[in-house]
Amino acid sequence: MVTQVPHLLTEEVDEGILVATLNRPDTLNALSNQTMELLEAALLRFRDGEHLKVMRDRFRAHQRPNRNIARWNGSA
Repeated sequence: MVTQVPHLLTEEVDEGILVATLNRPDTLNALSNQTMELLEAALLRFRDGEHLKVMRDRFRAHQRPNRNIARWNGSA
């Protein structure tokens, strides 16, 4: 059984802040019809929520192994 996760997650953090997180790392957070509909609903929620002062958007990144990460050691 495949569990489908929402394309957009919204949550209220602190006072007056709405966070909208794109949740499609497997497609590099491409904007699907479902994502656009959910984003529109989040924007309307922000617009209509008198207690909301800030809307922050972010995205979930796909977790990758740290194979080829070069580390800077502070020297030139």
